[in-house]
Parts: sequence; structure tokens; C-alpha cells
Amino acid sequence: MKNWLALSIWLFFCFAFPAVTLAEEQHQTPDVLPVQVLGINDFHGALSDAAFLSSNLAAETNAFKTKNQNGFSFRVQAGDMVGSSPVNSSLLQDEPTIKAMNRMSFDYGTLGNHEFDEGLAEFNRILTGTAPSKGVFNLETENYPREASTQQMLIANVRIGFIGIVTKNIPDLVSKKYYEEYSFLDEAETIAAYSQELRNQGVQAIIVLAHSGQGETIIHKLNQIAPEHSVDILFDGHSHKEINTVTGKTRIVQSGANGNFFSNVTGYLDANTKDFIETPQAQLKRVDRSIQKDPAVETITTDADQQIEGLANQIISYADTTILKKENQWKESALGNLVADAQTAIAVKEGFPVEGALVNTGSLRADLTVESDRSIRYGAAHRVQPFGNPLYVVQLSGKQLTELLNQQYQNNQKNSLQIAGISYQYTNYYDPKQPYILTKLMKKNKTVIAPDHLVTVVVNEYIYTSTVFNPILTKGKLLGVLENNDTDAFIHYLKEQKEHGQSLSPKIENRKSYTPFHPENDFSYHTHVQDYGWQPYVTNAQTSGTTGKYKRLEAIQIKLNASIDGTIQYKTHIQDYGWQGWREKNALSGTTGKSKRLEAIQIRLNGALSSYYDIHYRVHSQDYGWLGWAKNGQSSGTQGFSKRLEAIQIKIVKKNTALPVNNRAPFIKK
Repeated sequence: MKNWLALSIWLFFCFAFPAVTLAEEQHQTPDVLPVQVLGINDFHGALSDAAFLSSNLAAETNAFKTKNQNGFSFRVQAGDMVGSSPVNSSLLQDEPTIKAMNRMSFDYGTLGNHEFDEGLAEFNRILTGTAPSKGVFNLETENYPREASTQQMLIANVRIGFIGIVTKNIPDLVSKKYYEEYSFLDEAETIAAYSQELRNQGVQAIIVLAHSGQGETIIHKLNQIAPEHSVDILFDGHSHKEINTVTGKTRIVQSGANGNFFSNVTGYLDANTKDFIETPQAQLKRVDRSIQKDPAVETITTDADQQIEGLANQIISYADTTILKKENQWKESALGNLVADAQTAIAVKEGFPVEGALVNTGSLRADLTVESDRSIRYGAAHRVQPFGNPLYVVQLSGKQLTELLNQQYQNNQKNSLQIAGISYQYTNYYDPKQPYILTKLMKKNKTVIAPDHLVTVVVNEYIYTSTVFNPILTKGKLLGVLENNDTDAFIHYLKEQKEHGQSLSPKIENRKSYTPFHPENDFSYHTHVQDYGWQPYVTNAQTSGTTGKYKRLEAIQIKLNASIDGTIQYKTHIQDYGWQGWREKNALSGTTGKSKRLEAIQIRLNGALSSYYDIHYRVHSQDYGWLGWAKNGQSSGTQGFSKRLEAIQIKIVKKNTALPVNNRAPFIKK
């Protein structure tokens, strides 16, 4: 399985200097070798553009060779050459892409996260041109005239010991079973180690292929931990950005994605020092589609189209318009709803008591294209969900499911989920690590899911094994794995809708409902004061009542001015009556027209409010002045001393906010 990884680092970094007699004008010396490196990243099987890309690369090579007859030109790729591909590649297990890369003469490459999508064993099979076992894939793949890759695949920070970098965040991007036998090391530390090994052997010109999306950060750290590293160029990938910059003395490039751009990096090697004379220059070039396509590569694309034409063009369903994966501002999409609904329906059909589904937005790779005749073709559906992830059925408590859904809003919402069978309300939260929180979780019929209620959901393997969600999912009960994977479940569901005469019309349904809450002013309170009557409403620790006027508080009302789940509850200790029952939702606590003083109060939150916020309050008591702050239902005031309350201050704060240091006692009891 791992033979394709077992390559010497010298294959990439060491080559002989020819006798150089011609260089560009600014480097007129026979000891200087002009070098060109053409690079791409995140090609993702974009066969339809491969013939244009090939012609552009050839034109750049020819232009370089014309100026530098004894120069050296080679081609590299920085990962994700396959995976998340159009159907003319994905339905044939990306084997046409391997052939296209061969025709384009790519010399070296590294792994991206998508090379792990079906495991490195399957990627190795594709690279070596080995036929799959019968029945594993479709007949089109079994019969495809495959060939082995001519690239040298380099990798170092997967602990099997070679040069090249794949992001250490693979565990957050790939199903666990496809990465668990490997260790992923820190990128900068790995580069430092192998750079030193190369330098110990006399190699000073070093080029790194990295699929990280963090090239500048990595080189910045490398400059700190190994300032003599001698890394001259870093070809990056993964983030699909267009980057051409220098950090320290290292040129960093990344050329978009899907074969739309490529990097042309040029530099000059000194035969004596074995190093680049200066930091190489680079251009990011958009592929010119006005030039003639490379006929050899175009033949591969045409053949792939023909190979999968019958399967890809099968009509499996109907809809009025293309169904979009684009999310609204609350991270919900029509396509996400459809896919989640499909997984729920298929799970129920297989006999599991599933009430809902969770789908990671990242698994939706394309809009569901609808043809002019309203038909949806097999290839279009496969493009939406190409990974074939197993589907797991898990039973969770309402508390666990809430905790899991809250995880979406961490890390800048990079792990957003599409949902079915459930809905929820959420609100803003004042924590940079958790900017939003759920406040109400409901079933499809709008029944509230209490923390101790059980809910059965279906999730794909990526979610189930993700380092973000797995720690919560494993607290639940795994009920089983569906026979259908996510790709098959989606296609089968679409076919069933067609068989039942149903046309698809999914839409955004506000399954996620945002309700803003601002604790500093989304609640208010007022008091009934002796001789003055009801005072205006105030909020956020403002004083209600009087001080220095010897006027008693006789009643209080507190209300929540937001639709967030939960209430503010309060009860008072009244002259002659003692403690009264709990009130909420602006109900009166105390008396009016009876000249009875309030002597103490308790205030608390309930519902979702109490899970994320505390309520703090203090009172101004006759003869004692302002007492200390109390919180969350504690008594504030006096009991047994016949002392009136004269004023109160209340505030809502983030959970576990400390009370003031050296706080006075909030309650005095005889």
C-alpha cells in the first residue's frame, strides 16, 4: 500500500548542473542555471479545462526555454488533484485525471486532504493503474483503460518519513478510518527537520510542496525556529486562494483552484553554492482559453465523457429550477435541506427510528443542476454528494444534541451543519470562542426537545469521526450504519420522488431561526414607590426606586424584552405577608394601595437563559444602604428587622461572571 510513498528526498531536490553557456542578461555567468517551476494546486479533476491548462503550461515552458536554452523546467502540484471532481472524473474514480496529469508532464506532487477521501489504499490503486476488485465500483470504472501515474508523490509529515507537506488538520477534514493509521506532525517543524537533513547533505536549494492553506504562517514559524532553513519556494494549496508573496526569503505561491490559474516561478541556481542566487520571482497566470487546446489531453476528456455518458445522463428526478447550495446568512440552504431530508427518509426506510439528520455543509460540492426539460440527471446528483460516506444512526439526549449543534458556531462557523427533522432557535453570545448559542431545540412538529428527551439522528462518517463532533456523538448510543452511503441515499431518494410523481421544490425554511439578545438592554424592570407610584422602566443595573428619601418599595415588575427562550422569575418578602410565590413575565410581585413595604427579593433565570447567563442584583435597604450583590435566586435584603427596601439594581451577565471582590453580604436575617 505504501510503496508509492517510499521515495528518496533526492528525487526532488538533487539534479546535476549542465554546462551552462547562456543565461539571461542579469546573470551572465556559466555557473548560473536558470530554473522554472510551473505549479498548480487543487485541480479537483477539472478535466474540461485540462486541455487549455496543458497548452498554457507548454507555452510557458517554450517561452522559458527560448530565453534560457540550457535552463531547467519542471512541473509540480500541491495536492487535491483528485476528489470533489466533476462527474467525468469522479464517476471513473478520477482515473482520467491521472492520465491527463501524465500528458501534462507533471513531475512531482504532494497529497492534499482529498487524496484521503477514500483512503490512501484506493488512491494508491489509482496511481499505480491497478484494476479495482469486481463489484466495488460501477462497470464504467471496471472497464476503464487506466494507466499508472508518472508523478513522484512526495510527503514528509505523515509519519512514514519523506519530504512534502500535507496539512496537519487532516483529522478535521477526512473520515477517521482513512487517516487513523497515520500521524500528522507540525508543518513548520517538519520542514525544519528535513531542510536540515538536506543541508547536511549539501543541498541548499529547497522547494516545498505544501497542501496547507497556511503557507505564510508556516514560513513565519519556520523563520523563527530554523532561521537557516534555506527553503526558497513554497507551493501551497487547500485554501483555493491566489497568493504570490515573500515571507523572509521564501517565495510563497498558490494558484486558485480547478485549473483556472497556474504559478510560473523562475530563479537562478549558483552551481558553486547549490542555492538560488536570490529569492525566485513568480507570476500567477490565468489560463488563456483563447489558445488551441492540447489535443492529447482533450482526447482523454472526450473519452471520459463518452465512458460515463450513459450513466451520467440517466434521468432520476425532476425539479422546476436548479437547487442551490448557497446558504443564507443563518447558514441554511435549499440543497442542504434536501440532502438532509433524503438521509432521514432513507434511514427510516431501512428501519431505523430516525427523527432527523445532520449534514456538514462541506460535503455539498455542487448545486443540483436542473436541465431545461426540468430533469435531474444521475451525474448532477452524484456531483452534489460524491464522497460515498457511510451513514451512522445515533441516539442523543436533547442536551447532547444542543451541545453538538452549538459546536457549529465555534471556529468562525467553519463546521456549519444542514439539518432535517429538527429546528432550533439561536442567539448571539458574548464569547469570542462561542459567538452564538442555541436557545430552543424542537422537533419537526415544533414540540420542544427537553434536555433529557432522546432524539435519533443520522450523520455521515465525516461528522461521526470529526474531532469537532465525535466527542459528543460518542456520548450517545450508536444504533447502526445504513446500507446506503450518503451518495447512494441521495440518488435513491431522488429516484423515489420521480417514481411517486413528485417534483422537487426544496427551499430555505428557517430551520435555523436567529433571535438577537442583548443582555444589557433586552430586559427591564420598574418599582412601585411609596407616594410616587410606578416609576419608569430601567435596565442594566440602573437604579429603580429612591435613595435618601426614606420611601419604601411596595412592588416590582420585571420583563424580558426579547423572544429568546426562558424567563426572569422573581419573588418578594412583604411586610406582614412574608415570602410570596414566584412571578414572571412582568407580573406584579408585592402590593399596591396597601402601604406594605418590600423587605427582600429573590431573582432567577430559567429556560435557555439560565444555561448561558446569570442574573445579578442588589438592593438599597433602610439603615444599611446598598447591600452586596446577590445572584441566581439568592436572597437580597433583610428578614426579621422590619427594614424597607428603597431601591434595586439588576443586570444580566454571561454565565459564571464573578461577583465583586469584597462584596458586602447581600442578605441579613435575624
